Amino acid sequence: MASNQPYQTAPASTQKRKKTSDSSVSASSPASKKLQISFNEASQLGPVFANFPSIVPPTTTPFKLYRHKDSDTKKPLEEQLTILAGETAGVELYSTNRDVPVKGNPDGQGGYPCKYLIGIHDPSTSTLTLAPTPTYLLAHSVKRLKQLDSSESTSANFKDQRNKLGEAFGTKKAKSRIKAVERNLIDTSQMEDVRVLLQDSIQQSGAALPTQETIKAVADQARPIPPPNMEATTPEEAYKLEDIIPASCSVALRPLIKEIIGAENDQTRMTLLPFRHSSWVNRRMRDTLLKEKPSKEKLKILLYILLMRKLMITRRDDLTDIGTLTKKFAPVPRVVVMNLKDTFTETPRGAKAATITPGMEAKLHSWMLCLCLMYDNFICDAPELAKDLNMAPTKVNALLGGLGCKIEIPNAVERERLGISYADAKATKKAILKVPLVFKEPSRGGKKK
Repeated sequence: MASNQPYQTAPASTQKRKKTSDSSVSASSPASKKLQISFNEASQLGPVFANFPSIVPPTTTPFKLYRHKDSDTKKPLEEQLTILAGETAGVELYSTNRDVPVKGNPDGQGGYPCKYLIGIHDPSTSTLTLAPTPTYLLAHSVKRLKQLDSSESTSANFKDQRNKLGEAFGTKKAKSRIKAVERNLIDTSQMEDVRVLLQDSIQQSGAALPTQETIKAVADQARPIPPPNMEATTPEEAYKLEDIIPASCSVALRPLIKEIIGAENDQTRMTLLPFRHSSWVNRRMRDTLLKEKPSKEKLKILLYILLMRKLMITRRDDLTDIGTLTKKFAPVPRVVVMNLKDTFTETPRGAKAATITPGMEAKLHSWMLCLCLMYDNFICDAPELAKDLNMAPTKVNALLGGLGCKIEIPNAVERERLGISYADAKATKKAILKVPLVFKEPSRGGKKK
């Protein structure tokens, strides 16, 4: 049997011990007998130490030691995965500290950090055999408790017992309530066939539903922004100018762009513009015209931004009459005015005339900001745009985020493209179009308190 008490040898003689050449130690007793001391191999099975924290079994209780099937039997016993187990008539005992490896312990197991030796004295041969042994921490379980039916303590059984008590000793009102509950009780076991049919029907119907990727792609295409290129690797590939300014409008605007370039002075040039109250556009148009060879594409972008600004302030009554609308936009060609009206107005349900609805207003702002990004090499000053558009900076940031922009300090490559220093870039954050495109979702609800 395993024991939790170490082996104690008899008191040694007062005579001096003498070392032998074969590593065995002899001692003289009063009877002048030599005590031979030897060591067992660490891998051999022998007595072990056991610690019983709660229940100490009788000394006649048999115990067995079990090795793990993957244990190396050549290793010392304390380094192997083992379980010490035994049982009495009412209790099962088992070790809990040496059946799994524990990282960090010297022996690799969940035992004690110190080493133990058991000494076995054989008086007939006057030998003392020392054997290294592990120490086991034993737990127990009561056999009778394991055999109890757990269903006796379930809530269903508790309800049945409570109902029986209510029917036997309850009031008339309590009895009627118990019977009403029993009448309304649904037997789910009889609905198993229906459940299987419902699951099959749901799976068949669900197979035709679009995937998350498909839903996301449709949602991206339905955003109030120009058609995006989700596979773009550079900002220039994210949006096409032709999707915002159709080819027919580009051709129709060429004569007006030539007149703007050939104007004698700023006063004459201002008379050719459909909208004159945008400092953002006026400053960039002046910078473009000062170059030796002004970019017609840049001027086309600026001119179309002015047309959008003009459409934003157009009265609802003027949108219904195309003749009046064309006069308001003079000298812009009629085909361009019609394209603007068709793109950014709609007829609400129950209305008779087209108007700029809130959804179309968001589309108009997003397309216009996309043109601003194209002109400024896809890095623009959001506060400057908000001031020019007379809009809240948070709203402009949200619209730019819906296009795929992030508000941050330009990196080295972007600063080189803009021709600005790090100090200038750090002074104000910019809206930078990032690829691949990731759209900022609109915020829901109010601010968290």
